[in-house]
Amino acid sequence: MTPSDGRTAGPLQFRQADRPRGASWIDNPIGSAPGILFEHDGRILAALPGVPAEMKAMFDGTIAEHLARYGGSTLVRRVLRIAGRPESVVEEAVADLYATPHTETTILSSAGSVDLVLTARGSAAGEADERVDSLASAMRERLGRDVYGTGDDTLASVTGRLLAERSATVAVGESCTGGLLGAALTDVPGSSRWFRGGIVAYADDVKSALAGVPAELIRAQGAVSEEVARALASGARRACGATFGLGITGIAGPDGGTPDKPVGTVYIALATPNGTEIRRLNLPGNRHAIRQRTCQWSLALLRWHLLGITPPA
Repeated sequence: MTPSDGRTAGPLQFRQADRPRGASWIDNPIGSAPGILFEHDGRILAALPGVPAEMKAMFDGTIAEHLARYGGSTLVRRVLRIAGRPESVVEEAVADLYATPHTETTILSSAGSVDLVLTARGSAAGEADERVDSLASAMRERLGRDVYGTGDDTLASVTGRLLAERSATVAVGESCTGGLLGAALTDVPGSSRWFRGGIVAYADDVKSALAGVPAELIRAQGAVSEEVARALASGARRACGATFGLGITGIAGPDGGTPDKPVGTVYIALATPNGTEIRRLNLPGNRHAIRQRTCQWSLALLRWHLLGITPPA
């Protein structure tokens, strides 16, 4: 056996093709290492690769079906995704629904978003689906349009769909996020339909040269200010010929904070055809978390505008 790059497989590679007698392979749809499945006397034993994404794909594609057949019940899961609300606010709104019979709810928080993972059991798939859908509907009624998506939705993909539906486009002018927002938007397949481009302007003179932020404005107000965020947003919108422009400037830390503008101070501006919206945020966490939260808040601000929602105070 000769790999496509011309190398010759050795004993270590051949060992990966070993399979215990009586076992069958489990197809790995996103990787090269298959799993192993034993079935005996009404029981199953599965061995899956430990890489989380591969393990999940193999579980969903093969193991879940076997568990349903042997386990006597069906387990169904839904994920509701929320942005722009702290975990404590989300939990306060829905905590009493955690006691819904035959269901379980797990709340997971990450930088800038909250997930509600809902699971339900039933003697058949239809029964489990009905239970989890009923719980999801009750939570959506409490949370309203704070729920931006389900399943594998991201805030960038959902916001992109809203832009596409309106034949609108967006451009970004980023300072403290250093291109993370543009990367999140272009992670979405087909984003060329609604993402025009971006300016990563870290140094003050680059803010002036590329985004058109007046140097005297930076000297008078400081690079981290509402006025500079507005100028970044409008400059990116103008330079890229977009419907909307998002401008970001802030202090991600760990240094650079002052009593008036501590680490975590971020200004986000949204330039629209009818004016500019601005938010000042005081974000917690380390440098990575602050930058990630800033990206999520920027996307949330654009989504709220597209849906005509008044952002939370």
